[in-house]
Amino acid sequence: MSGARSRGTVALATTGLLLAGAGFARLWSCSVASQYRVVAASSAVDMNRADAAALERLPGIGPVLAERIVSARMAGGAFAGFGDLRARVEGIGPGHEQALQGVVSFGK
Repeated sequence: MSGARSRGTVALATTGLLLAGAGFARLWSCSVASQYRVVAASSAVDMNRADAAALERLPGIGPVLAERIVSARMAGGAFAGFGDLRARVEGIGPGHEQALQGVVSFGK
């Protein structure tokens, strides 16, 4: 009986450590994500100056969309904000706005 109890205690202790480790991992990943947002916000990509290569590094922007953004900017001038970007560039939607919030700026 003593052996069974000690095995149960070890299993319970191990499970507790695993659960505590999972909580720590979740806390750590949230911390890293918030640090990434701070870095991204401080080095925002200017949608009115970035070339296609810089735009392609943004979340959700591939080569085709990057070229559309550059072409629309060349044809119509600087973008006033997300609404203007969505109106002038086919393929930009609300999901892009959410993904790019705080990562891009619209300098003049």
